[in-house]
Amino acid sequence: MTIQYNQGWVLTNAWGDWRTDPRWKWCLLPKGGNGGCIADLASHLVDALFFLFDSVTFMRTTSVVLLGELVLDGTIPLAEEYHQTFLGNGSVPVAYEGSLQVGAGIPCHLSCTQVSPSDSDAVSISVVGSRGQATLDSSRSRKSVKVTSETDSFVVEGPPKVTSTYASFIDWVDNSVPARPTLSDGLLVQEILEEMKQCQLS
Repeated sequence: MTIQYNQGWVLTNAWGDWRTDPRWKWCLLPKGGNGGCIADLASHLVDALFFLFDSVTFMRTTSVVLLGELVLDGTIPLAEEYHQTFLGNGSVPVAYEGSLQVGAGIPCHLSCTQVSPSDSDAVSISVVGSRGQATLDSSRSRKSVKVTSETDSFVVEGPPKVTSTYASFIDWVDNSVPARPTLSDGLLVQEILEEMKQCQLS
């Protein structure tokens, strides 16, 4: 299977200037834990994998692009006055690829980027089996999955309304109705993210 999350705001400034806007600036600060796109985007992907498959194992990092590399080669302009802030203590990853295993040993390729030239905010999940393929592509629809096989193709629509994580949490607090994600779910995701970060830093 493959799972990816592509954004382009670091490259395009589409959502504002990340050099000064606190809403985006924190994602690129080395002192924030060196997470970059791993902490910002891969966290959502790993959370989805645990939700879908219950089991996720980190295997290896296959590719990392650091903010500093793109500043150095001129892809991303960064005025000298910002170098200490964003590059003074290393730089964070803005693109990442890695291999994991999910479920009962299913190979999974995970990728995420904040420097996509063509995507503003796109998630895709694709599971390929011996009899067909199921794909969720948020750039086409956030509420449906396309299923294809050698003989057929159809779309499975999701429910018209999904309870938000926030609403579920409030219901849990107010009415003691347990919901996910739990603290344990969060810790499992964080363990995988730490392995990703260690691998990209070594």
